[in-house]
Amino acid sequence: MVLFGLLFGCGDDGEEDFPEIENPLDSDELRQDALSKAIEISSLRKDGQGDMVTYVDPTVEVEDDAAAPYTGWIKKTYPDGGVAFLFECKDGKQDGLHTSWFENGVKMIERTWKAGVREGPFIAYREDGQVDNRGYHKGNARDGRFEEFYSSGEKKSVFQYKDGKIHEALRWKPDGTPCPHTNLKDGTGMIVHYNAEDNASIDYNETYLNGEIDYGPASSPEVVPESASPVPASSGDALGASVVEGNGSSGAVSLPEVNSTQP
Repeated sequence: MVLFGLLFGCGDDGEEDFPEIENPLDSDELRQDALSKAIEISSLRKDGQGDMVTYVDPTVEVEDDAAAPYTGWIKKTYPDGGVAFLFECKDGKQDGLHTSWFENGVKMIERTWKAGVREGPFIAYREDGQVDNRGYHKGNARDGRFEEFYSSGEKKSVFQYKDGKIHEALRWKPDGTPCPHTNLKDGTGMIVHYNAEDNASIDYNETYLNGEIDYGPASSPEVVPESASPVPASSGDALGASVVEGNGSSGAVSLPEVNSTQP
């Protein structure tokens, strides 16, 4: 089964739009067909740790009494019978589009895999159906454009990743105006986090060095006051026009997004 298609276009900021993932499992008929063929993940054995996992069917033996790598659909269900996640496996490795849902039936995650490795676009949603964040994986790490949004739907951040590390960053306030203090270029600089509740005040800030959080000496972080003079923004020059799971703006990232029903 062809699991997804990608549609591209140009956005308002001149950047290429994030691809829209066309998921055949959005069709009730195709989803029910896949579910009828899927087995519960609890009936399989997972060999390996972290991202290097092979799914094995302990009921099927191959040479030397070894268990056979599983090929087919895998599912996990909630206690009420609702679907938690559904994906295909080839030779024991996730391959294709992994889709997961909240208990209320709203889609939670769409993430692409290739031979057991996160590879390609992903989208994470909130329980109300709005996009929380979206980006790309390459070799199990974020790579390329990553966007995240406030619960209001306003854009929160646009980051550029290289090999799992933040390379460039833009940040907006909850009211949609650009953050004058966030300034990160070539993996070094600062990202400011705002309190979404009051739509104005700064919650905290993070300093980055070589694409990762620079914790520096063991001392309390200094919060940049809202009245501070703006740092000259590098956003336009850095990304051409604009350049990011809340939920996952840390430096090197190769872990599942928040709310991901791992695997």
